[in-house]
Amino acid sequence: MQSSNGHSILTNRMESTRRTCYDDERTTRDLVFEALSHSKRRRILRYLDTNGGEMTVSRLGSELATGESASPSDTVSQVPIQQTLVSLVHIHFPKLLAAGLIEWDDDVVSLSKAASTLPLSRPLEEGLLYGSLIDHRPQV
Repeated sequence: MQSSNGHSILTNRMESTRRTCYDDERTTRDLVFEALSHSKRRRILRYLDTNGGEMTVSRLGSELATGESASPSDTVSQVPIQQTLVSLVHIHFPKLLAAGLIEWDDDVVSLSKAASTLPLSRPLEEGLLYGSLIDHRPQV
Protein backbone atom coordinates (compact mmCIF):
# COMPACT_ATOMS: atom_id res chain seq x y z
CA MET A 1 0.00 0.00 0.00
CA GLN A 2 1.31 3.42 -0.95
CA SER A 3 1.01 6.56 1.14
CA SER A 4 0.35 9.97 -0.43
CA ASN A 5 4.09 10.79 -0.70
CA GLY A 6 4.97 7.56 -2.57
CA HIS A 7 6.45 5.59 0.34
CA SER A 8 4.85 2.38 1.34
CA ILE A 9 3.37 2.14 4.81
CA LEU A 10 5.64 -0.85 5.48
CA THR A 11 8.75 1.22 4.56
CA ASN A 12 7.63 4.00 6.89
CA ARG A 13 7.13 1.50 9.73
CA MET A 14 10.55 -0.08 9.10
CA GLU A 15 12.25 3.34 9.15
CA SER A 16 10.36 4.26 12.32
CA THR A 17 11.40 0.99 13.99
CA ARG A 18 15.02 1.47 12.93
CA ARG A 19 15.05 5.03 14.35
CA THR A 20 13.44 3.82 17.59
CA CYS A 21 16.02 1.03 18.02
CA TYR A 22 18.85 3.50 17.37
CA ASP A 23 17.34 6.04 19.78
CA ASP A 24 16.99 3.34 22.46
CA GLU A 25 20.62 2.27 21.99
CA ARG A 26 21.86 5.86 22.02
CA THR A 27 19.80 6.65 25.10
CA THR A 28 21.15 3.63 26.98
CA ARG A 29 24.69 4.54 26.01
CA ASP A 30 24.11 8.16 27.06
CA LEU A 31 22.75 7.05 30.44
CA VAL A 32 25.82 4.90 31.09
CA PHE A 33 28.22 7.69 30.14
CA GLU A 34 26.26 10.20 32.20
CA ALA A 35 26.35 7.86 35.19
CA LEU A 36 30.10 7.35 34.81
CA SER A 37 30.77 11.07 34.33
CA HIS A 38 30.72 11.77 38.08
CA SER A 39 33.70 10.68 40.17
CA LYS A 40 31.56 9.64 43.14
CA ARG A 41 29.54 7.25 40.97
CA ARG A 42 32.76 5.75 39.62
CA ARG A 43 33.96 5.32 43.23
CA ILE A 44 30.67 3.61 44.11
CA LEU A 45 31.19 1.12 41.31
CA ARG A 46 34.84 0.65 42.31
CA TYR A 47 33.88 -0.07 45.95
CA LEU A 48 31.26 -2.55 44.81
CA ASP A 49 33.64 -4.17 42.34
CA THR A 50 36.41 -4.60 44.92
CA ASN A 51 34.04 -5.84 47.65
CA GLY A 52 32.45 -8.79 45.89
CA GLY A 53 29.89 -6.77 43.94
CA GLU A 54 27.54 -6.10 46.87
CA MET A 55 27.49 -3.92 50.01
CA THR A 56 24.99 -2.58 52.48
CA VAL A 57 24.03 1.01 51.75
CA SER A 58 25.17 2.12 55.23
CA ARG A 59 28.61 0.49 54.84
CA LEU A 60 29.06 2.00 51.39
CA GLY A 61 28.08 5.44 52.73
CA SER A 62 30.51 5.10 55.60
CA GLU A 63 33.35 3.94 53.31
CA LEU A 64 32.77 6.81 50.87
CA ALA A 65 32.52 9.42 53.66
CA THR A 66 35.73 8.09 55.20
CA GLY A 67 37.50 8.21 51.84
CA GLU A 68 36.39 11.82 51.24
CA SER A 69 37.31 13.03 54.72
CA ALA A 70 40.64 14.58 55.59
CA SER A 71 40.26 13.12 59.09
CA PRO A 72 41.47 9.69 60.10
CA SER A 73 38.81 7.06 59.45
CA ASP A 74 38.00 6.51 63.13
CA THR A 75 37.17 10.20 63.65
CA VAL A 76 34.66 10.77 60.84
CA SER A 77 31.48 12.10 62.44
CA GLN A 78 27.97 10.99 61.60
CA VAL A 79 27.24 14.26 59.76
CA PRO A 80 29.42 13.53 56.68
CA ILE A 81 28.20 9.94 56.66
CA GLN A 82 24.57 11.11 56.69
CA GLN A 83 25.29 13.66 53.96
CA THR A 84 26.92 10.94 51.87
CA LEU A 85 23.97 8.59 52.41
CA VAL A 86 21.52 11.31 51.35
CA SER A 87 23.50 12.00 48.16
CA LEU A 88 23.71 8.26 47.42
CA VAL A 89 19.98 7.70 47.80
CA HIS A 90 18.74 10.87 46.11
CA ILE A 91 21.35 11.55 43.43
CA HIS A 92 23.83 8.79 42.65
CA PHE A 93 21.87 5.53 43.03
CA PRO A 94 19.01 6.74 40.78
CA LYS A 95 21.46 7.62 37.98
CA LEU A 96 23.35 4.32 38.31
CA LEU A 97 20.03 2.46 38.46
CA ALA A 98 18.69 4.25 35.35
CA ALA A 99 21.86 3.29 33.48
CA GLY A 100 21.41 -0.33 34.54
CA LEU A 101 24.71 -0.43 36.43
CA ILE A 102 23.39 -1.31 39.90
CA GLU A 103 20.58 -3.14 41.62
CA TRP A 104 19.35 -1.54 44.81
CA ASP A 105 16.84 -2.26 47.51
CA ASP A 106 16.47 -0.42 50.80
CA ASP A 107 19.46 -2.03 52.51
CA VAL A 108 21.74 -3.49 49.82
CA VAL A 109 23.30 -2.18 46.63
CA SER A 110 25.03 -4.45 44.13
CA LEU A 111 26.54 -4.37 40.68
CA SER A 112 23.98 -5.39 38.09
CA LYS A 113 24.60 -8.27 35.71
CA ALA A 114 25.12 -5.70 32.96
CA ALA A 115 27.76 -3.86 35.01
CA SER A 116 29.53 -7.07 35.90
CA THR A 117 30.06 -7.74 32.18
CA LEU A 118 31.64 -4.32 31.63
CA PRO A 119 35.43 -4.04 31.80
CA LEU A 120 35.32 -2.10 35.08
CA SER A 121 38.49 -3.33 36.78
CA ARG A 122 41.05 -3.21 34.02
CA PRO A 123 43.27 -0.21 33.13
CA LEU A 124 41.53 2.52 31.16
CA GLU A 125 42.59 1.31 27.74
CA GLU A 126 40.62 -1.83 28.65
CA GLY A 127 38.43 -0.72 31.56
CA LEU A 128 36.21 2.18 32.56
CA LEU A 129 36.92 2.87 36.24
CA TYR A 130 40.66 2.67 36.72
CA GLY A 131 43.50 4.71 35.28
CA SER A 132 43.51 8.01 33.50
CA LEU A 133 43.75 9.19 29.92
CA ILE A 134 46.54 11.53 31.04
CA ASP A 135 48.64 8.52 32.11
CA HIS A 136 48.65 7.16 28.56
CA ARG A 137 49.30 10.29 26.49
CA PRO A 138 52.62 10.42 24.66
CA GLN A 139 55.11 12.90 26.05
CA VAL A 140 55.80 15.84 23.75
